Amino acid sequence: MLKYTLTFLFAILLVTTNASNYVDKNGAKYLPDRVIVKFKSGPTITSGMASLSKSTQNRMEALGINGYEQLFDAKSRNKESLNNIVELKVNSPMEIGYIVAKLSKLPEVEWAEPQYIYDLAFTPNDSLYNNQYSLQKINAEAAWDITKGSRDIVIAIVDTGVDWDHPDLAGNIWTNEEELNGTAGVDDDNNGYVDDIRGWDFGGTTGVADNNPMEDQPDHGTHVAGIVGAVTNNNTGVASIGYNCRIMAVKTAQDNIRDSFGRALISYGYQGIIYAVDNGAKVINCSWGSYSFSSAFQAVIDYAVANGVLLVGAAGNENNRDAIYPGNYKGALSVGYSNSQDLRDPSSNYGEKVDLFAPGSGIFDTWQNNTYAQLSGSSMASPLVAGIAGLVFTKFPEYSPLQVAEQIRVNADNIDNLNPSYTYLLGSGRANAYQSVSNTNSKSVRIKDVVFYDKGNGNGIFESGENVDVEVTFTNFLNPLSNLSVRLVTESPYIQLDNSSNNLGAQPTLSEFDNSQNLFSFIINPAAPLNTELSLRLEFSDGSYSDFQWTDEIIINPLYKTTSKNDINVTITSKGTIAYNDYPDNVQGDGFRYQDGADILFEGGLLYGNSAERMVSAVRDESGESQSDDFAVVQPFILQSPGNVADEQGLSIFDDTNAGSNRFSIETELHSYTFADDESMDFIILKYILKNTGSDNYSDLHAGLFFDWDIDASTSSDNLVNYNVGGRFGYAYNSDQRLNKTHAGVVLLSTDDDTFYAIDNVNDIYDGFTDAEKWTSLSNRRNHVTEGPSDISFVSGTGPHVLNADEQIEIAFALIAGTSLDELKDAASRSREKFASLVTDVNDDVVLPIEYSLTQNYPNPFNPTTTINYSIPNDGRVTIKVFDILGSEITTLVNKYQTSGRYSLEFNGTDLPSGLYICRMNAGNYSTSRKMLLIK
Repeated sequence: MLKYTLTFLFAILLVTTNASNYVDKNGAKYLPDRVIVKFKSGPTITSGMASLSKSTQNRMEALGINGYEQLFDAKSRNKESLNNIVELKVNSPMEIGYIVAKLSKLPEVEWAEPQYIYDLAFTPNDSLYNNQYSLQKINAEAAWDITKGSRDIVIAIVDTGVDWDHPDLAGNIWTNEEELNGTAGVDDDNNGYVDDIRGWDFGGTTGVADNNPMEDQPDHGTHVAGIVGAVTNNNTGVASIGYNCRIMAVKTAQDNIRDSFGRALISYGYQGIIYAVDNGAKVINCSWGSYSFSSAFQAVIDYAVANGVLLVGAAGNENNRDAIYPGNYKGALSVGYSNSQDLRDPSSNYGEKVDLFAPGSGIFDTWQNNTYAQLSGSSMASPLVAGIAGLVFTKFPEYSPLQVAEQIRVNADNIDNLNPSYTYLLGSGRANAYQSVSNTNSKSVRIKDVVFYDKGNGNGIFESGENVDVEVTFTNFLNPLSNLSVRLVTESPYIQLDNSSNNLGAQPTLSEFDNSQNLFSFIINPAAPLNTELSLRLEFSDGSYSDFQWTDEIIINPLYKTTSKNDINVTITSKGTIAYNDYPDNVQGDGFRYQDGADILFEGGLLYGNSAERMVSAVRDESGESQSDDFAVVQPFILQSPGNVADEQGLSIFDDTNAGSNRFSIETELHSYTFADDESMDFIILKYILKNTGSDNYSDLHAGLFFDWDIDASTSSDNLVNYNVGGRFGYAYNSDQRLNKTHAGVVLLSTDDDTFYAIDNVNDIYDGFTDAEKWTSLSNRRNHVTEGPSDISFVSGTGPHVLNADEQIEIAFALIAGTSLDELKDAASRSREKFASLVTDVNDDVVLPIEYSLTQNYPNPFNPTTTINYSIPNDGRVTIKVFDILGSEITTLVNKYQTSGRYSLEFNGTDLPSGLYICRMNAGNYSTSRKMLLIK
């Protein structure tokens, strides 16, 4: 990528789009009026949407889908990896993320995603001095002594176009001979593109494609093209690493789609890559990218690899260690950039997912209108590696794209010693063209798959104190291995390696093998913080061969857990939500499942307030794009099996610190109770204790739970909600009992005076859930209790309540399920009986800690106050002190004898300067520290 902000719009259709007409949400950019979907089987040109079931068609219509377009041309659509991928047109007030989440649950949909926008940055420099240090740095001349590439190797520049008649490029421009020698206006080679003599322009100037891939104005592509394939040894301008390799110009920009600064946007990335693959490219360079993963793009990469093509992508220029795409897709090669001293450029991305580096700072090369310019960025490093790939394909014509990628990667020069702060984070090092084409004894082992096995309670959640086994499947890409050793390594202080070495012996070329006979293993330390991201490194050795690779991240001690002791499995989070922790993506959690069935709950959570102007909640906000973030975690949700009063018992504590002017200063304890006896298999009890920690009194407080049910994902538009007067509970079910008999409901247990409100999602909350709507749903006295058939939700609540300062109220619900209304009635009755038998004193049913812990302060960074939580399983003296970074004691927060339990305290840094501070806890034989960052 280049070091000057250049946004690339990744559009699919030949349409004109206003450059500002996109959504930017938490750094992810996407179009607001379209969705990319892959159907398991479905729309074709002849059958259209009629090939989908009627229920799916109805569901899509309810979500605002009003048409679709095939994504790829007929030739590439016949390939398995690209089958049934379409673009859906959307006309709806609903946020795209919500629509994607709902579409993903349809049984005929394999996946759905937004249509992402892709960013790029570069910095032009007008100094026209001849600086080609990059070719010397990668030993290009020595490489050319072995191979100068081949005219048969075509490297596609999928970019903003190429100045193809530039005197230093024209001799190496790929031409389509059938079209060149054919009849004007005729598709002579039947590839779907008329007169594509020098490539194709998918965007033109106004969205009309044409056969001239010339850059519309000086933007980016010509410079990238010159690095790959400027004519070399012609007494003109510059040399290129690709030497004799040809370059294919594929223009994927549209001149009238630019940002407010006039910078170009890429509008047709998918089509450009597919065109290059289908028309003979062996290497594709993409000097642009995004941090958003796309299943559609991965399918495109899979198509390229399956057809013998390697994609090389820029790693990005934001000085961070996050993965960027397309370079980080499986099957592609990701390239960061360094300078003439082999130092990482301060702007270059780095990290576990970068494959290697190449010179990219101050690169002098071809520019529009027959000139030259100096630019910097990973956009310059990527084509340098793409050019090396052209040489390697020439030298090793039998190699697959993945073998070519590995031949380049393993022959890079390690530069960690020059960049000690980034050891193991610069990939294999800086590219070496000579080694890549000369080393015929290269070896390369890569991870194909990693599976982590929870050997603790077996719930699949990795928690403190648990053992974890690690099974890894490997591929040997290059020369045979004689005696491979693999070592598991970590710098994390939060795990202790148990079994960290394997000898996997001799392995032939292109073999797949695993360590199933000797699994790696580690133990998670009791002091591991919440939501800790953990990556492990595998180090390989075989004779002189030495290599490494990082595993994907896993999360230790996540902020959510799933109850699992009876017929209802439901995820409960630490922030007041039910079902999932990451609305609307809904990946973190298991939703609500009855008798091992499908998930039937899209969203659930707590809300309370005393007027239409003052509401606090954990459910979707007025935009519908995200959930309200009103609750702050005080005590993360924990599950204990067994608890002291139930077979499985949970506890979380949160307050409304984040609610701003709506804050009530209420701290909420959530207690969950799951029973495994025959009479309790179909309900779970949730008890909320609301404590007024402030000084104000409230006399009209209403509280309740919101649930958006999808009883059957394919027919959720046929769901109904109702209220059973005799049993005093609300419930949801599907109108077609032949498809799904499951009924789910909510019972208020703590009082007989409940509130209930039925919601038609389509008419009421698809455009967001406002505070006024939340208040109506909470304060309504069962005057609106039926909705559907439609996509439905409901709110079950209670109020008004008086909650004075320093007082608390207790509100309890049962989540119930069955296969009929009669079963729900029975479950509701039994849940009331069980609740009546519970110990109601809050101090008697708190889940006691089973281990010492000092959790990470929240928030962190903070200004000026932050909350510190800690737990002690045994009575004893506890000291908690704060030190500055030099080790000087700042203050003592706790120094006293305490009984077993969970505690919370506040640290105030008002009188302290900004900086890093250390919180240290000692209790019994337990000692640990946490870093706290004060920023003013």
